[in-house]
Amino acid sequence: MTRQDFIKKWLIYGLVLLLTALLQRQLFGRLRLFGVTPVLLPLAVMALASLEGAAGGAGFGIAAGAVSMYLDGSGAWAVLLLCLCGAVTGLLAQYALSRSFFGYLLCCLGTLALRGGWNVLSRLRLAPLPVLMGVAWPELLCTMLLSPLVYVMFRFFYHRWGAGYYE
Repeated sequence: MTRQDFIKKWLIYGLVLLLTALLQRQLFGRLRLFGVTPVLLPLAVMALASLEGAAGGAGFGIAAGAVSMYLDGSGAWAVLLLCLCGAVTGLLAQYALSRSFFGYLLCCLGTLALRGGWNVLSRLRLAPLPVLMGVAWPELLCTMLLSPLVYVMFRFFYHRWGAGYYE
């Protein structure tokens, strides 16, 4: 892969990240499913990490965390969490799980559970646990229902312009 191809590939991934953020904010931010708003950016990181590997997943996690900070006011923890989850997903996809949809789903579930757990623990002083869990579980389930959409979108761009094009 030439330097120009590499730059083009990551610019396209950046545009797909912005498209995912736009879907999260404009479409699903207004159209609530089960009373909650799904979060697509962690799914995007898991999709890219399962296809590109640990380094790509970590870097993309940093970018997605920065976008998440802007979109929903997440703290710096979002950048750290998505970077670490992207790296771990990339490693798992490369060495333990296959680079398949099933491996992607497992990593999404783990990442969303970590994210939900962090959100619940950080807000325990503001609301009782049953109320927080009443939001965390539907958000996790609603987001997991949309995971195939994000995976198909990233897989398309991976095979069209990513490393899959050169394999």
